[in-house]
Amino acid sequence: MKSTVNATKALIIRPILLDYEFIYLLIISSYEKFQALSIGSTVPGMGRKDILDFSLGLPPLVEQKRIVEKCDRLMSLCDTLEAKLKQGRDSSEKLMEVAAKQVLAS
Repeated sequence: MKSTVNATKALIIRPILLDYEFIYLLIISSYEKFQALSIGSTVPGMGRKDILDFSLGLPPLVEQKRIVEKCDRLMSLCDTLEAKLKQGRDSSEKLMEVAAKQVLAS
């Protein structure tokens, strides 16, 4: 007797000798590829065949760790630059307020 219940199947990826942070970065950087393969409107997902056929470049573990470290340094630099840009905008706003007050006071 066949079951009439349709169960959603999940494909689990179990990384072996992989850096989990590298896998995370790799998946995030492949977002557009995953979006292009998604099907369904209510609960979008990827078919089993699409997942099995999907290929990602995978360097050796040592290189994965080096890439993660480099990305961490770059993200830290981005955070620092973002903070400096905000500080510069805040300083510009204060300067404009002071200049406007001086013009109005004259």
